[in-house]
Amino acid sequence: MDEDITKDITIDDSLTSAIIGPKGATIKSVRKKTTAMIKIGDDDSVVDGTRKIMITGAMKEVMWAFNSIKQLIQESQIKRDDQNKTGRTKTTVMFLESCRWLQKKAKLF
Repeated sequence: MDEDITKDITIDDSLTSAIIGPKGATIKSVRKKTTAMIKIGDDDSVVDGTRKIMITGAMKEVMWAFNSIKQLIQESQIKRDDQNKTGRTKTTVMFLESCRWLQKKAKLF
């Protein structure tokens, strides 16, 4: 039996709507496809324009949920970058760091 892990992700608050989706449909879809628990910080938890997302579960499920959320954010940033032509953002860098953390953690199992 896999031991549960928790992965906290920090995102730019402006990307929250891309993860939640219209009437919560996007995050509901992600939650349906994994046994990992995904908690998105409420509005009161926003600090310096960032919000935390906590994913808890077996390593495989956490990685799947993380990758799904990462894809949603990347798609949102591509749209934003196409509109703004700004290139890499703070959130992209944070996600790259989170990806490295998960890759290192996965090698331990």
